[in-house]
Amino acid sequence: MHCICTVVGNPKFTVSNICIDNQVIQWTNRFKYHGVNFVSGAELSVDVAPIRRKFYVACNRLNARSHGLAEPVRVQLVKSFSCL
Repeated sequence: MHCICTVVGNPKFTVSNICIDNQVIQWTNRFKYHGVNFVSGAELSVDVAPIRRKFYVACNRLNARSHGLAEPVRVQLVKSFSCL
């Protein structure tokens, strides 16, 4: 099991390490949960850059591989893969 801890907001004190079963739990300001990247700071936010990058990669790959197809077929492919 992998455990991490994060502090959201502007802490007015230094947080010491936490140990469970003689293992130190790491402090981090970024973590991934169910495929979503979270970033802690003054407030907790979601980093959508990796999701956006994967979306554009998928759309560009679909566009490149369907180059020889008729336009209505390409449009239907894009719609079916939710790139629009």
